[in-house]
Amino acid sequence: PRAGSRSAPAGEELQRSGPQQLSAGVEQPKPQSVPSKGGGNEFGTAPKSRAYHSTGTSPPPSGPGGMNRKASTRRKTESEKVTVAIRIRPFKAEEQGQPAAFVVEPDAKAVLELNSETGGVDTMWNFDHVFDQHTSTRELYEDTGVTVVDRAMEGYNGTVFAYGQTSSGKTFTLMGTEEHPGVILCSIYAAFEAIQSASFSNFLVRISYIEIYNEEIKDLLAEDQSPANMSNLKIVEDPKTGPFVKNSVEKVVESAEQIIDLIKFGESNRHYASTNMNEHSSRSHVLFRMIIKRGFTNAGGTGQGSGGVVPPPIGDWENDPQVPVRVCGLNYVDLAGSERLKKTGATGQTLKEANAINTSLLTLGTVISKLATGDKNQHIPYRDSKLTHLLSSSLGGNASTTMIATISPAFDNKEESVNTLRYASRASKIVNDTGVNEIDNLDAFLGQYWGEIQSLKDQLQVSTEEAHGKNAELQDTRDEAERKVGTLRSQAEYLEQQLYDVQAQAAAEKERFLADIDALQSKLDTAQHSMSRQDAEQRQRQDA
Repeated sequence: PRAGSRSAPAGEELQRSGPQQLSAGVEQPKPQSVPSKGGGNEFGTAPKSRAYHSTGTSPPPSGPGGMNRKASTRRKTESEKVTVAIRIRPFKAEEQGQPAAFVVEPDAKAVLELNSETGGVDTMWNFDHVFDQHTSTRELYEDTGVTVVDRAMEGYNGTVFAYGQTSSGKTFTLMGTEEHPGVILCSIYAAFEAIQSASFSNFLVRISYIEIYNEEIKDLLAEDQSPANMSNLKIVEDPKTGPFVKNSVEKVVESAEQIIDLIKFGESNRHYASTNMNEHSSRSHVLFRMIIKRGFTNAGGTGQGSGGVVPPPIGDWENDPQVPVRVCGLNYVDLAGSERLKKTGATGQTLKEANAINTSLLTLGTVISKLATGDKNQHIPYRDSKLTHLLSSSLGGNASTTMIATISPAFDNKEESVNTLRYASRASKIVNDTGVNEIDNLDAFLGQYWGEIQSLKDQLQVSTEEAHGKNAELQDTRDEAERKVGTLRSQAEYLEQQLYDVQAQAAAEKERFLADIDALQSKLDTAQHSMSRQDAEQRQRQDA
């Protein structure tokens, strides 16, 4: 096994809690040893795992099962500088024949900047680690990445990010190839080796893969890559593991191989383009994040080394208030390279991408410069870009951070390489306050029920609002009915008055009609009487 790895004690057996349990007394597959150097696939196949409960000869930490839970204490934070490593990539084919602009002196941990005319040393840059073009990624990982993973198992947050101009070897260093795995792949296998060899522990591992493209957040693990789906992503703060992207896909993983498959899927959604300096240039920043949650359990049993029986697997240890838990966030950030537009020949969409890349890197440079002064009272513009917002806990916060700065050895790129060295030199002055992230499961246990109570309150609030809504609707209906009744009453009164007026008018017309009839009758009677008298007079005259 590589130096610094945690080999499982002889005869140690692993049990896994959950639906797929590894039975006690059955020999389980062991992780293959990792050669310290060399090409080809440097990794063996690791057994799949999700939540392990393992026992060994080492004494258990504080916890249940006969262990005093209250004995667990939180470790105080420590001041720790950002670790900076410089890697010089090999000459490209088109650069062959040029004299080297930089060489490294490993014993002095220095990068020597050479004069193009005299060949003498112009400047000596000192860093924590320096690697020349003959150093393999495996060697670089053993010097810079092993400690980050080991400390993560103890509960410390860790960040590794690569910075440099485009085509300087950042993505190769972090991602690597199948023949030469990068730092991320090495760290993934190392983390699962540590999980398998850990004693009295249960683990839960989740990963996410985020891209910042043109200052917009993209979830590389999402099945739906539509802009509408990505619009729900936003950065929020976690007091333990730092900023993360809310609503992004977080996959629970059980093996290194599963993570690799997910990374391949994420890479298929990542933005790349061809420029004059790099045929496969990444056009965005990406953040691979691995959250490792560890619960320390004994379940009342004793370790195998003491001759006791193997304890049964722990059930819902994540919500057990008696289980001490530590959690850490491992972040690996592949920054897009800074670009000089005259050299890359970027146009159109590629030019827009380059401008977004350079703007976010400028903000990152401003944050690093301010942090390098050590003035804790000044404002740090973390939120001026999404990149610096996500890196806020890694730069000046609670994380063990390593910066890998990659430079070109060619004189043609000397100006960009010197800028990278200045960048890295300022970053080396940043001091982080690191500490173990312990979670009080009692708080989580109570939080779960408070959450249920809050959910019931929300449901009650919704029901109350619905009742108020129905009452308001009923009141509106009642008011409308009253308005209609009032209108009908007014109309009835109006019609009644009209009917009275018509009746009065009809009565008056009747009286006038009767009076006219009486007058006519009187005239008729008078006429008849007159005619009768005339007839009588006429008869008298005739008789006479």
